[in-house]
Amino acid sequence: MSEALAEQLFGDLNPRQLSSISTIAKSGEHLLSLINDLLDVSKIAAGKLELNITQVSFAELCKSSLLLVRQQAITRRSDRRRE
Repeated sequence: MSEALAEQLFGDLNPRQLSSISTIAKSGEHLLSLINDLLDVSKIAAGKLELNITQVSFAELCKSSLLLVRQQAITRRSDRRRE
């Protein structure tokens, strides 16, 4: 759904909305990655995980994490101001 919104299939979006949609899409990808990690942990516990070593971009990992945490902080700050 975020891809359809980003492609503006349902109408035009302003730059701020496009940025928010991008954050939503990245957060969804991050959530999927976490779910896959949890599934891997259950495979480890069952003794059925095959090790697949790959390179990871530490910088990209940090950027992705920072974006997620920043968005959560903005949301919490906004929620506290409303209280």
